[in-house]
Amino acid sequence: MSDGSTMYLDSRTGKLVRQVGGGGNSEEFVMVMGNDKVPYHVQLAKLVPCDASGTPNYDMVQAKAEEPDEVPPAPVVDLIDTRLNINTATAEEIHKRVPGIGYRTAKKMKDIQMSLPGEVFNNLEQVKAASNRLNWDSIFRQNLLFIG
Repeated sequence: MSDGSTMYLDSRTGKLVRQVGGGGNSEEFVMVMGNDKVPYHVQLAKLVPCDASGTPNYDMVQAKAEEPDEVPPAPVVDLIDTRLNINTATAEEIHKRVPGIGYRTAKKMKDIQMSLPGEVFNNLEQVKAASNRLNWDSIFRQNLLFIG
């Protein structure tokens, strides 16, 4: 197998092989062939580069393993996942998750909701009816609630 192509040691089988093709749709696998001339697919990670004499070069494998991985992007959480749907939240959830709304006001909000057609809030004015003492604009600016 001294045709000038790079030799590898298949760490799974212990055979000396050379790459004869790609892995098709997968970059993780490649096609290799040993002295027996029978091609097969192997995981690229299982191949150890060899020098011209067929001696495995484990330093290259170690250096490749030490390359820093690409840092994945920070997860993006949809705003809808962090906000509270006022139509499905309980009074306890509203009280605990929205600063400035006490339990009594949250309970009154739910009572008003139950008296509405379809038992759902349709606009912010309906929510504001629960208390005229709260600074609703400040609460809505926090973007912790939505009408869903």
